[in-house]
Amino acid sequence: MKILIAYYSRTGTTKILAKKMAEKLQADCEEIIDKKNRQGAIGWIMAGRDGISEKLTEINEQKYNPGDYDLVIIGTPVWSGKCAAAIRTYLKNNLEKINKLAVFTTQGSAKRQAVFENLKKFTNKQFIAELWVPTKEVRQDNYKDKLNNFINQL
Repeated sequence: MKILIAYYSRTGTTKILAKKMAEKLQADCEEIIDKKNRQGAIGWIMAGRDGISEKLTEINEQKYNPGDYDLVIIGTPVWSGKCAAAIRTYLKNNLEKINKLAVFTTQGSAKRQAVFENLKKFTNKQFIAELWVPTKEVRQDNYKDKLNNFINQL
């Protein structure tokens, strides 16, 4: 199975998980770059605001065509219960090309977030697998069992 992992990471946490997943799955991995500056406290506030309002943003040009893959795995931080604006934009631009979809999040909470329902509604697709990992677990390198369970669902 040919797999693409497309992710956005404001602080680097989602990137850690995406890179480890790509390594384990021998998948192509693409970072989605938001052209809006989201660094620092002001960037964090704007990110939350854009999450709540489900805004789109301008993103970099992608190297990989998701239509060339059997499975696309989307990785996003959770912003006020929603996905990152860059991921929403990526999905809007590429949704018709995606055959099968799986999603993972990094988040402050240890509980499943409404972001999954929000994304299902936005994409009108069922996910073959979902993974949520608290930021603390990623930073402490304490997510391997959750990642392996997610991979087994694929």
